[in-house]
Amino acid sequence: MTTAAVGVIPEMLTGLRIGAQPAVVASSPAKVKRHYDPGATSDWYTPAEYIEAARSTMGAIDLDPASCAAANMTVRAAAYFDRAVDGLRQRWHGRVWLNPPYSDYMGQAAEWAAMLLAEHQSGRVQQAVLLVNLSTSYQAAMQEVARAGLVCMVNRRIRFVSAGGNDERRPTQANVIFYLGERRQAFAEHFGRFGVVLGAVR
Repeated sequence: MTTAAVGVIPEMLTGLRIGAQPAVVASSPAKVKRHYDPGATSDWYTPAEYIEAARSTMGAIDLDPASCAAANMTVRAAAYFDRAVDGLRQRWHGRVWLNPPYSDYMGQAAEWAAMLLAEHQSGRVQQAVLLVNLSTSYQAAMQEVARAGLVCMVNRRIRFVSAGGNDERRPTQANVIFYLGERRQAFAEHFGRFGVVLGAVR
């Protein structure tokens, strides 16, 4: 599926995969397997119903910073960063969907969450939806995201879809979905069907 960038600043998006299929990059072997067994592949994609809820909440998805061509067939972000580009080394923008990778090393999801919060605080990211497993929620970066936004405690373990699309797999932990941005009521409405939506008392 061909993607096109909308209203992005080129110098902020060095190496962005736009309008062409990214080079095939082999998945690195998992150094630590915790809470999720990737099986034959470490590429597991979010089911469309959660992506559509994020799109309805934010109005659109401008960037998926931890993605690939196959995942973007469902996410349909205006732009995305693949493994070769490394989203942690780029600047982000607009409305972000993020399901970070887990299998490369312990604590990776927290690093992506910290990046997301920093980009939101900078003003470059106006809204974001972040999906992680419950076992990461105690980490400092996740706690900070929760304080700044809303959290949906998903009432089931999400069945993620394999890269080939012909298999599903649940993590051994439950899932949580965070929201950053001003459309808090929209997030509560669209994600309330997946579980309880909570916000920090201020």
